[in-house]
Amino acid sequence: MNPEESESFTLGAVWEADDLFVTVDFFQIEVTDRISQTSPLPLDQDDIDALLAQGVLDASSFTSVVYFTNDFDTTTTGIDLVVSYSMPMWGGETDFNFAFNRTKTEVDAFNPSIINATKVQQLESSVPQNRGTITMNHSQDKWNLMARLSYYGDYYEAHLDDGSLPIYPGAEVNLDAEFGYYVTDNLRLALGANNLTDNYPDENPWAGIAGAQYPVTSPMGFNGRFTYAKLNYTF
Repeated sequence: MNPEESESFTLGAVWEADDLFVTVDFFQIEVTDRISQTSPLPLDQDDIDALLAQGVLDASSFTSVVYFTNDFDTTTTGIDLVVSYSMPMWGGETDFNFAFNRTKTEVDAFNPSIINATKVQQLESSVPQNRGTITMNHSQDKWNLMARLSYYGDYYEAHLDDGSLPIYPGAEVNLDAEFGYYVTDNLRLALGANNLTDNYPDENPWAGIAGAQYPVTSPMGFNGRFTYAKLNYTF
């Protein structure tokens, strides 16, 4: 393999007015000779015999192989928007933060003899192009509250890396929350939950063929609600 090569540029802007702070960043990254695994390459009997002759004792059980290669080029473009605002509320101080990202990757060139259309679609669409969060942090006296709403756009998963078993999960919204209280100046108790509404991604339509009730690449996970309690002591 050869080292990957890349060219990139970014352009950003900042705007501030009183308690409002806004940043916008645009970026583009072109990568040539990208390194990734090939698509599964089927083996015939001559291939298996050659592997056995090289001392690969379990080659007779192989149906295909993959290996690392750098036979494709990509262009990734994206934009990041962050808006922050602070204000007095409920007798305390409240900070709001909005963050949005859109990133798109396109495969510009690839070797069709070792990288198939399914692999190309995985490279371009296996993560959501659009993501966003709205976070509120409120502090008052000894207690504080955090609530975060996250958005994940739709994406693509090739179940078992097989193009004949595509999954197209829809967009999802996830809610996290945490309540904290300072027992002393140094000791903080917090109770919280990730995925408070116990949301799950769209179910895998091929689960009956090969396990995995939910898409394994889901950006929000597939374990439902997670609750916790924690103590933090500051020296």
